[in-house]
Amino acid sequence: RIANGIDDSPVLPGTHAGEKSVGHMMTLPRDYAARDEIKVIILELCELVGRRCRSIGKMGRTLSVNCRGADFDRPTGFSRQMTMPYPSHVTNDLYYHALELFDRHWDGLPVRRVGVSVTGFQSDEQYQLVMDDTRERMGALEAVTDR
Repeated sequence: RIANGIDDSPVLPGTHAGEKSVGHMMTLPRDYAARDEIKVIILELCELVGRRCRSIGKMGRTLSVNCRGADFDRPTGFSRQMTMPYPSHVTNDLYYHALELFDRHWDGLPVRRVGVSVTGFQSDEQYQLVMDDTRERMGALEAVTDR
């Protein structure tokens, strides 16, 4: 019956509760070839991702960055992810690691689409402390700017 599209099971709230990832992607109005221009876009995407993570009370550990060029006949770009040393939802942490991925894998060709996402969530109420950890202070500062 299910294979034929017939499913009599009840629809319950919370069936798919909880987000597994948070991400934002932006298609740019033109090709961006300068690293400094692309850095601004990555920072904006990290701010959006961080704000959304803070709004749901989660910190992510796995960061993904993807870039694509505008030429569909000869596709360029990359999609890579990395595990950060510790979970975070702080914009500067996300930005630092996103730039690390971008610099490591960008081939220097113009970019038309950029995306940043975070997975591997844990609650932002309990986390492992790290030496010189600024997440709590920066998280409080960013919560104020979110409001």
